[in-house]
Amino acid sequence: MKTTHLFVLSMALVMSLAGCKDNKGNNPENPQTGESVVKSTTSVNGGNGIIIEALMKDGTRQYYKVITPSEVGVTNYYAYYASDGFKEYDYKGSVVIPESITHEGTTYSVTNVLGGNASSASKCLTSAFFNCTDLKSVTLPRTINKIETCAMRLRKEYEPDKVISNDLVLICLAPNPPALGQQELNLPQNPDWEWGWAYATIKVPSASVDAYKSADMWALYKDYIEAIE
Repeated sequence: MKTTHLFVLSMALVMSLAGCKDNKGNNPENPQTGESVVKSTTSVNGGNGIIIEALMKDGTRQYYKVITPSEVGVTNYYAYYASDGFKEYDYKGSVVIPESITHEGTTYSVTNVLGGNASSASKCLTSAFFNCTDLKSVTLPRTINKIETCAMRLRKEYEPDKVISNDLVLICLAPNPPALGQQELNLPQNPDWEWGWAYATIKVPSASVDAYKSADMWALYKDYIEAIE
């Protein structure tokens, strides 16, 4: 009887743990955005401040600027290398930004997507997704509370022959709409320019759809906002 009882308890525990893993893995509003996706980090301290290069476990690289003693903002390789000669480190494919990263013993929450000056391409060089024309999707974690002007910009200015297919998905897991600066997410600002915008869909938590559609700046893209399935 004792052996049988222990076996039943063991099986119940295994099934319980398996169930928890499946629930987390299959929940589209709770993807793997933890810092466990980071393999290693290095940093530089120069003209762009303290920039952390995070080598991810999938072999890609992400870049973060320290903005407070406990927070970082997403930036790009130019901020780290101070050069545009490392295009192989552009964000591409499906990019998932973690909720936090740990560097030299300090864990930083990822709260900001860094941008630049909308009127000057040269001042957008360190904007997070500036000119990353090979993206397929971007997932921002629930910790994001601000997306700065031009942070999601996918092209340099005045490239009339550069067309980006209108199929990219932006997923924002923040339950409250982050403060949003001027972006070029989907709406052409000049119909004479002969190229389209990339973000076909903006996905947010199902309970937050109405909040996003009515929030400042997000409301401009309300026709593109939908619930994460």
